[in-house]
Formats: sequence, C-alpha cells, structure tokens
Amino acid sequence: MKNGDWRINKSRSQTPEHRRALYYNLRDKVFSLLGNKCNSCGFEDVRALQIDHVHSDGAKDRKKSGTSYLYHVLNTVSEDKYQLLCANCNWIKRHTHEEVKKIYEEGFSFPTEPPHIKVFKEKQCHQCKTLYVPTNGRQKYCNNCKQK
Repeated sequence: MKNGDWRINKSRSQTPEHRRALYYNLRDKVFSLLGNKCNSCGFEDVRALQIDHVHSDGAKDRKKSGTSYLYHVLNTVSEDKYQLLCANCNWIKRHTHEEVKKIYEEGFSFPTEPPHIKVFKEKQCHQCKTLYVPTNGRQKYCNNCKQK
C-alpha cells in the first residue's frame, strides 16, 4: 500500500460519521441507565443533560479512564458514582460544593468586552474632514462620503 492509500481504503469504523454514531449510541445507553432526566429538577432534554460525579471526584475518574470515559461510566454505573444533571443544576452543584472555588481564588474575572470585538478610535474623514468611527481599520472616509 502506497503512502496515502489508507485514505482511499479507509474502513467504515475509521470514518468520523461512524465514530460520532458510536459515541452517541454509547451516550444514549449511559443516559438510559442513569434515568434520561435530571436527577435534581427532572429536566428531560438530552441536549442539556450532563454526566455528573456524585462525590465530585471527576478529575481523578477521568484521569483513570483516559479516552474511554463513556465505556468506564457504562461499566461502573451500578456503583452510584454518577448521576444525570441538566447544565443549570450541574453548575449550581459546582458552586454550592465550591468546585469552582479555585477559579475565584486565582483572581479570575470575566472580561468587560469580548476579545474578538475591536474598538476603533475616531478618525478624520479625508474628504469632508468630519470625525467618524471606522467600521474596519482601513476605512478612510466617513459613511456619507463613502456612499457618494
């Protein structure tokens, strides 16, 4: 087999679509074993449900299981280590159990403006000499002169 032929002769199990389908099938099995609804409020939309560690030992558990995390959860679901929580209840639990305490102790603060938004300073139009705020960094004329 020549270099690069593996792309042509790729088996079905290596395609992203097949791996995604396997992941969702496994996730559905785990969710059904855990009750398919939030353990706290009863929310049932699977798009917002998350697997939660009852004793807040998720980091140790994920480190131990590695990449096969869902298989690990599926095999140990009977030990009452896991529960399903909706995203809201999961964050409330993290906050009440001080699982996010490290972030606040390190002085984390949310940015005042999103980092992807650039704020440009006022410029003087090259044609009419009025001040304007450009919409991009290369704009030389105000909107009135640009439309003429």
